[in-house]
Order: sequence, then C-alpha cells, then structure tokens
Amino acid sequence: MVWSTAAQSAFDEVKKCLLVPPILAIFDRAKVTRIYSDASIEGISAVLKQVQDSGEEKPVAYFSRKLTPAQKKKKAVFLECLAIKEALRYWQYLLLGTHFTVVTDHKPLENFNVGVRPDEELGDMVNFISQFDFDLVYRPGVLNQEADCLSRNPVLEPEAMLSSEVIKTVNMLSISEIKADQSQLPTFTNENVDSNAIRHITINGKNKVVISDQACTRLVLRIHENFGHIGYAHMLAMLQPLYYAKNIYKIIKKITSECTICVKNKTRTSRKRGLLGHLGPASKPYEIMSLDTIGSLGDETSKKSISTFWSITLLGLLLCQPQLLKMQMILLNWFLAFKRITKLAFFLLINMVA
Repeated sequence: MVWSTAAQSAFDEVKKCLLVPPILAIFDRAKVTRIYSDASIEGISAVLKQVQDSGEEKPVAYFSRKLTPAQKKKKAVFLECLAIKEALRYWQYLLLGTHFTVVTDHKPLENFNVGVRPDEELGDMVNFISQFDFDLVYRPGVLNQEADCLSRNPVLEPEAMLSSEVIKTVNMLSISEIKADQSQLPTFTNENVDSNAIRHITINGKNKVVISDQACTRLVLRIHENFGHIGYAHMLAMLQPLYYAKNIYKIIKKITSECTICVKNKTRTSRKRGLLGHLGPASKPYEIMSLDTIGSLGDETSKKSISTFWSITLLGLLLCQPQLLKMQMILLNWFLAFKRITKLAFFLLINMVA
C-alpha cells in the first residue's frame, strides 16, 4: 500500500476535525466530567470528556507524554498510576474543586488503598492525586481505545511536564545575571545560543543553561531559602535538568548539608562520633603520657607491634616511670590475650622489672 497525497490530505482533515466543534467541546465545570487514562511501553495518555446537554459525551482536551528510559522499566501499576497523576497535574486548574471520574483499564488501581505505601514512588503519586475529588472506575481496554491510541503515539517530551515547576527556578537568576556570568566562561564545543542570547550546552540531548560555580552557588542558596529549605535530592531534581555547572553536585551537597536551619530542624542520619573523655591535667612530669602509631599495631608477625612493645618497656625501665610501666603492662595483657607473646617472655619481663 502506497501512502498517496490524497491519503495524507484525508489524514490531516481528520486531525482538524478532532480539534474543532462539533467533535471538541468547551470545558464546563457544571457538567459531568470523566478522564480516560492509559499507559503503554511508549508513553502515557488521557482524554478529558464531558457529558453535553444532549446526553452525548464529547472530548474536551487530550494529553499524551513520552516515557523516560527509566520509566519504561517500571511495572504496569506504576505506569497506569503515573498516567492518572500526570493527567491530573496537566489539567489541575480545571479539575481542582470539581468532582469527576477517572476511568482506567488497570483493575488493581480500582481498589488501591491510599493509606498503604508498598512502594515509595507509587505512594508519592497516590498521595498527590488524593487531593482531587474523584471516583476511580475500571473499564476493559477494548472500551478505552482513544486513550490507548494516544499512549502508543505520545506527543509531549518527558521534560515538557517540568514547565509548570521550573518557572520560579529559572527566575531565581535574571537574564542579565546569566549573561554577565556567561561572559566570563570559555566557549564549549557543543553549545548553542537561544533568542535571548543565553548560552546552552547539550548533554544527552538536553539543552542546559551554562553557569559558573559562583552563579550556581547563588542560585542554590536562593532556591534553598525560598523553597522551604528542600534537601539534596529535591534540589538536584529541580536544577540538574535545567542548568550546567562544573561542580553543581558538590555545591548542592555542601549547601544542603551545612545549612544551620536544616541542621537544627531536620533529623538526618550520620555517623555517630565517639564519646570524648577528660584527661588531666597532670600534677608532675611524665604523669600522663600518650602513645600514637600510624595505622594499627598489626599481627604477631608484625615488626611494628613487637618494636612498639619493647620500646615502651625499655623506656619505662630507663626512666623508672611507673606510668610507662603501667602502659607496658596494658600492652602486655593485649599481647597475651591474642597470643602475640609467649609466657616465657612474660616471666623474663617480670624479672627485669623486679
């Protein structure tokens, strides 16, 4: 079969009909609203429909988005829930305060318990969609062909859904600040310039604004202070798709971990430090002495452990200092406990001290 010019013209005409009345209707909050969602290996989709005065159900808006490589590896329940969540976020200004029905072809979602969080990512999505007033209804996939068709031919790129979240982030640095900062940066081989004369660098197919480490530090500080002192993971997810700086990961890590307000108010797991004890002050010379070695004392064959043991012994005998002899006895017990020294050496040492 050859795709002719007449076939292309007919195809374009069908697309136009889907986007204008009488096929496409205008959203009305007073009318019954339904959302038909679906997910495939290629993308997620949804169709927003409303029941008209004539009783006929007509589409109001369409939504479809491609999946990222990481999302394509997720299980089916995750993708189906993601389709609902992204559709609600895409039309949130129409849906907030309105009761509606979500129709899905994934049976497990019909009785999904919001209070149970078997999966962290799935729990976060369910927590987001729980702010809307809707009923979740199951319908077999053969009756959900419109959303199924859109999910197999998604339109929006994965980054497109970030637009509603990154406007404030971009405005944290003005265009004049970015231009002044970029004037001091070297030229990159894979960079391009947009209509505002802002330099971008292409990394893994994504255009990112190039900034210096100094500008990145100012940006991270402003976002951290104005977005409720968000942590490292949220900060990285917000900035990494949009900006490129040489040490952006280190800067975000340093600012989020050293923030005084965060340290006082947030509980973070870290290494437990050893308890500090008080030693001294000494009342006479050689009353308190310290010993330090580079690394461990080693095993019974280590020359370092044997030389350390006998050096303390000889030093104690020469200076006749009880503290050194006491230290030597402690080490002797350590050696004996782990069979590092023979009992014959122990008796010879006792005789020397006597």
